[in-house]
Amino acid sequence: MESSNSGGVKVITIAGRMARERERCIGMTDEERAYRARYVKSLELAPGEPITPKGYYEAYYNPIRRFYMAPLNQVEKLLAPAVGDFSARVIRFTTGRILMGITGIYVGWYYFKYHTYTWERQSGWRICPTRDARLPGTKDYKGLEKRTIFATDNFENSPI
Repeated sequence: MESSNSGGVKVITIAGRMARERERCIGMTDEERAYRARYVKSLELAPGEPITPKGYYEAYYNPIRRFYMAPLNQVEKLLAPAVGDFSARVIRFTTGRILMGITGIYVGWYYFKYHTYTWERQSGWRICPTRDARLPGTKDYKGLEKRTIFATDNFENSPI
């Protein structure tokens, strides 16, 4: 038997006839169709919806998250009258993500710079510099170099 995702059983969709609206309405009376049309129309939100109840923000976000979100929330409140609610929210979102990205780059740079791999400590980033190709007859060729200066993991600068 050939290998298949279904183990040899004929594959069918779970949705069946419910995936197509015309087939969903087969067998409905005009009264049921009118009821369904009213129901679908009732699902549309009014301009004032959704309504956020009082205390929702405090219940949904924990105190630590509210603390670090507070500065950009204030920026959003200041920008909303000038540029509109949606634009203020987009500016707040992108500003926050840009600041998090810059912070991540700085943290990575700091870790990469000050936590390098050495022969004394086996953790951190291991940096293996590559050598330029120096061929006889070129300007930079000075003969063979000492082999000890490559891949020593900073042993030549050890304190002992």
